[in-house]
This record gives sequence, C-alpha cells and structure tokens, in this order.
Amino acid sequence: MKNVLLLLADGFDAREANAFINVICWAYLEMEPATRLVTCGRARQAQDSSGLWRSVDHTVDDVDYDRFDALAIPGGSGEYGFYGGAHSAPFVEVIRTFHG
Repeated sequence: MKNVLLLLADGFDAREANAFINVICWAYLEMEPATRLVTCGRARQAQDSSGLWRSVDHTVDDVDYDRFDALAIPGGSGEYGFYGGAHSAPFVEVIRTFHG
C-alpha cells in the first residue's frame, strides 16, 4: 500500500483538497497497490477557505513521516490565513522532510 500525506494549512482551498481526495480515494479502490490518503495539520482541525472547520487525522507533531510515500499540499486563501500557516516553521519542516 502507498500512503499519501495531505498537508492542510488553515485557509486551504477545499476544492483543491477535494481534487487530491477524489483522485487518491479512486486509486485506493481501483489500483494495485492501493493508495491511502491521510490528512495532517498544525492542530486537530484546519479551517478551509470557506470558514468551515475540518478534522485532520494527525498533527504535524504526531505524524510518522517515514510511513508516507508522497506529500500533497493544496493551495489556499490569504484572506483566511493560508500563507501564515503554509509558510510556518512546522509546515516548512514537513516539506523538507519529504524533499530530503
């Protein structure tokens, strides 16, 4: 099984996140080996660009990055604080973990 980590900063665009969710869930059901999607944020909930709060599976502090094969990051809206979260030290460290 392949595992993909979906990194959600506050202010993430739900439509962009849903694109990852739809494709990866389809891959989970239809492809071999199956692909599983796991969400991650700075806290146990992330607020999307429409103001709705979404629960995440893990926080950046409690996820084991070695379990994941890929990282997906949807864009977002600065109006809802996306850039502050997306450019924060914890998120940058997650990206470095996958890059290196």
